[in-house]
Amino acid sequence: VAIPYDGALSLPPFLASILTVFWLSGLTNAYNLLDGMDGLFSTVSGSAALFISFAGFLLGNTEAAIVAAILGASLFSLIPENSPPARIFPGDSASMTTGFLLGLLTLLCLRKPSGEVELFPALLFHGVALYDTAFVFTKRLLEKRSPFLPGLDHIHHRVLDLTGSVGKSLLTIISLHLLLSFLGFSLLFREATLPALAVTGLLATALLSWRKIRRLFLVAAGVRKKDSPGG
Repeated sequence: VAIPYDGALSLPPFLASILTVFWLSGLTNAYNLLDGMDGLFSTVSGSAALFISFAGFLLGNTEAAIVAAILGASLFSLIPENSPPARIFPGDSASMTTGFLLGLLTLLCLRKPSGEVELFPALLFHGVALYDTAFVFTKRLLEKRSPFLPGLDHIHHRVLDLTGSVGKSLLTIISLHLLLSFLGFSLLFREATLPALAVTGLLATALLSWRKIRRLFLVAAGVRKKDSPGG
């Protein structure tokens, strides 16, 4: 595992294999759970694939980067039919296949020439989906509920409570996804740190006021109007 910017953590093969299995299964389920609001899955997964592809080209992993670019373009082609009000839904098969492919392509694209994988940028590229899965599973386990049952505690449900509009909720989550992705690029290349942080700051300033940031932190912490089963 590469440590930004010049370090590396060498894992024993057995531990590295376990981490790889958790990574692939985690992203497979994370993108499946993200498919709960019109337009959300196609935009977040498509842009994640393109960010991964761009990083892959920069790191010299051309073959994997081309596949990631094709995946991103395919997902973006779904946006017109998946945007609110959606006429086509990915469903479990498409979302889980996409999650697995994104997990695999991330490992291939973010591998440095020396062999280490840039895990920390990878976590940021998929930050929204991974956060949603980790939060929901942890919250339900603490409440002694099954983490696999349906509920209204996913990130899109909680942001919808905040904004009251599917369109605004979609814009908010996508904006957060882009901010995290630019931060991920700031960890990939030392020379890209300042430009990436500058773009991140400009996006944050343009999209979020301090009041909105405070309310989003409350949403991220799980403070909602109410929790109700189903959905």
